[in-house]
Amino acid sequence: MSTGSSSTKFHCAQCEKPEDKCECDKFCVLCQSQLDIRICKDGLMYCEPCRTACDYKTSD
Repeated sequence: MSTGSSSTKFHCAQCEKPEDKCECDKFCVLCQSQLDIRICKDGLMYCEPCRTACDYKTSD
């Protein structure tokens, strides 16, 4: 039975490091925003409005 804690972390498509280790420039690939950027399943970075509009999920 699962304990509910997931160790799945998405990795940056550019440097292939997990989000907490990535040192790449952080900006949304769709709108170029630099606010609230997160790496999604495809390895690309998106801001919160673009993640919501496109239904992209982060690792947490």
